[in-house]
Amino acid sequence: MSSDLPADIKQDITNFENVLDRLESQLEPFFKVPLKEHQGSLTPIENAKLNVTVAYALNSLFFMYLQTQGVSPHDHPVKTELDRIKPYILKLKTLTNENSNNNKEETKPKVDSEVVKRMINNTLSSNKKLDNESVQKKRKK
Repeated sequence: MSSDLPADIKQDITNFENVLDRLESQLEPFFKVPLKEHQGSLTPIENAKLNVTVAYALNSLFFMYLQTQGVSPHDHPVKTELDRIKPYILKLKTLTNENSNNNKEETKPKVDSEVVKRMINNTLSSNKKLDNESVQKKRKK
């Protein structure tokens, strides 16, 4: 780094380099295995999530690269590609939310309203019988 850069910019560059180093070390195990092998062990939804995530991550990294080179990424086709990927991310989120809601409904206990009505009626009628019996006992006394 040049010594004529302000200290805050030097710090930003150092932070950026550290983040890139961490990103590289975290992604290294993923890159050791071919993508096809990763996809083979996933469900279709997980596979779609992986594909969308990889596409978005690669395009985002290229977007950042263009910025570091002084090229405006907003006028570059990478911006259109990122915009094209975003609806797929939203579709997957919607789909996974619907699936999780369906699973919640399946595991939720279901109330049989007919059984509940009978239980309430039975309880109320037995209370009426008890009330009638207590009234009759009081009358006999």
